[in-house]
Amino acid sequence: MTRDAFTLPDLKDPYFRIKHLSNKEDEDKQRGLRAILHGKPKSFASVLTRDLKLLADLKLTTPRTADECRLASLPRGSFFMSFPIKLAGRYLSRDDDVFYATENPVRKDKAFKVPLAAAASWKGNLRWVCLTRLNDWLIGGDEDGEKPDFKADRENAIEKFVERRVCLWRLFGDEKPEGGENNEIDTFLDDLPPVEAREDVKKKYWETLRKLCRAEENQHPRHQGRLRFFPTFFDNIDLAVLNPHSRATRVNANLVTLECAPRGAKGRFALLYIAPQHAGNGDKEARREEIAADMAEVGKAIRDMLRVYGFSAKKSSGFGTVFETLPRPEGDESGRKEDLSEYQPAFVVKPIDEGELIDHFAKKGTSKWKVGDVAEKIAAAANALKEGKL
Repeated sequence: MTRDAFTLPDLKDPYFRIKHLSNKEDEDKQRGLRAILHGKPKSFASVLTRDLKLLADLKLTTPRTADECRLASLPRGSFFMSFPIKLAGRYLSRDDDVFYATENPVRKDKAFKVPLAAAASWKGNLRWVCLTRLNDWLIGGDEDGEKPDFKADRENAIEKFVERRVCLWRLFGDEKPEGGENNEIDTFLDDLPPVEAREDVKKKYWETLRKLCRAEENQHPRHQGRLRFFPTFFDNIDLAVLNPHSRATRVNANLVTLECAPRGAKGRFALLYIAPQHAGNGDKEARREEIAADMAEVGKAIRDMLRVYGFSAKKSSGFGTVFETLPRPEGDESGRKEDLSEYQPAFVVKPIDEGELIDHFAKKGTSKWKVGDVAEKIAAAANALKEGKL
């Protein structure tokens, strides 16, 4: 038997064919990978569709409904949101697969090889957006016209800043690592206020945390965060080519080929907020205010992350944003429409008072929902919480 017998040139599965390209020359890798991704008939697209269906059959996809997260069994004040998204800018990430046809593969599920945005990536990006919003509020105020003044109204400005920082602590958890040493987030937030107010802000912040956690003066409160994220699986893969230029000569050096989820790829974003029993320290009105503040911040941050900042690598260059209008079902060649439940958004809240779950997207159908509509529904629910109507 010859050596060529082990090269397996007739493999039908595209993933194995891509693996087979890893021992080729760079030019052959690129040509081979493009041939697999864009080949006719679209064998790769059909395999991706097959794997997404298998994930759905195994109930491993991004949850669509509150029942999949068992929201009814969680404490009152918890909420769940899920809605489809369609990429307006390519999504870039980095997989840890060493043997691949390109040095920059997009991150994929380990078992099914479906491109995804990991849950940890969503958390990191949303936290970064919340930190950016906090910084913008200090510099120029927010969309409500509120801007802190540490000179004219020092005490009120310190209190407002601490409230916003504690809100981020509730949502995302500790700023410091397990060892208690400073990290980038902790240092960034400590240095945000004006120099003359930093020590007072820091003292007020830690006093507030220790009071919330009922911790001793020398103890460091530990908190996991109330938000839970889920991976987003995309339905397409493509290649992107970057053409970096030398700043000295203004001439392109080497083309960089990146695997990505392309513009137009569809996925689903989902998030779960778990309100702990001790929220508000036993005071029902304080619990409402606390959860409403968390809900309002989450809604605004999600809107800005998806439409303004992006959630991809190289997001400062416009990668990783989504279209304002949520994707809608399309008819295939036979005129049959896709499953409507695939495109139905959901924002479900478990009321503070007695009552059943409330879905703010209860109206089914093919309405043209937008990312802004999701943010508005969340803001309306937050106001209803404050007013005692939810």
